[in-house]
Amino acid sequence: ENRSLRSQWSALPFTLPIRIFEDANNRLKREIEKSQQSFEKEQAETEKKLKKMEEETKSIIATYEDSERKMREQLTDLKKKAKKFRGLASKFKEKFRSKFAVAVQQLQAQEAMISRLRQEAQETEDKGQKEVIEITRKLFEVQKEKERLLLLYQDQTALQAELGETFQSQPAVPSSPGGKKQLAALPKSLS
Repeated sequence: ENRSLRSQWSALPFTLPIRIFEDANNRLKREIEKSQQSFEKEQAETEKKLKKMEEETKSIIATYEDSERKMREQLTDLKKKAKKFRGLASKFKEKFRSKFAVAVQQLQAQEAMISRLRQEAQETEDKGQKEVIEITRKLFEVQKEKERLLLLYQDQTALQAELGETFQSQPAVPSSPGGKKQLAALPKSLS
């Protein structure tokens, strides 16, 4: 086979192997250039992607740092508010205790006043009942006195009427030596 190839090569013109070699070399150069261009293109795209990723990473880091800063500020603000709230809660608790103590004192005072008023009302009621009983007794006595006086008045009126009739029916007697008339004997009712 080698001999046949050699014989074939020897039969070819002398310039043909050189041309074949040059063609092969040129194809290799083109492939290398093509590969180089492809590599450069991929490298450019890779660098572009890396740059984009770097920018995105920087943006993420900046966003994270900004969020962290805001969270720290919010945490600081919350701590301040919590401290202020604890202070207000303590003041409110103390104020509530004071007001509650005052309210308890006022309630106790009101209860004492209500108890005293109830006692006074009971005493007034008892006193009023006693006064009503006393007034009723006095009215009863006055009524009895009124009835007695009425009976006395009726007796006196009847007596006056009887005396008037007696004086009218008695004859006149001669005057006494002193110049006064002498009446007859008084009725039995006057004796």
